[in-house]
Amino acid sequence: MSSANVDKAQQIRPPIAIYVLPLTGGGSTDVFQIPGVPMDITGQAPEGAHAMLVNFISVQNSGANPMYIRFSASPSITIDPADDSPNAFANNPAPAPDGGLLISPGETVRYDLSQLFEKGAGNARVPVEYLGFTGTAGDRARVWRSSGR
Repeated sequence: MSSANVDKAQQIRPPIAIYVLPLTGGGSTDVFQIPGVPMDITGQAPEGAHAMLVNFISVQNSGANPMYIRFSASPSITIDPADDSPNAFANNPAPAPDGGLLISPGETVRYDLSQLFEKGAGNARVPVEYLGFTGTAGDRARVWRSSGR
């Protein structure tokens, strides 16, 4: 079954915009501000405000080497490739300090951004607005947002 048919079956609209992000490499972390307009993820703004027009974001490694990603509410993101763990996401009770999620060459990962947040004071949820990525210089990450269920 082609991906267009799978997307249609899952009621996923085609990407609104696709961003091709070149990796700087050399151990540095590149930061991408996720575009969009505020969206409420918990029913209680401003803690629940989210910067995406739609809920889903996909990240594809279109390079020939592994890359690492990390979502954050802050543009100050560092990623240590030696710490590739799902603990990289801040909504984990014990996030790795500089961990990143490994994405293999050709692999695409998709996230519902309403489920990704950093824990603030008390019960506050701070939405992620930035994507950090690191890998080999010259490789590229492709990022797109979409709607669907």
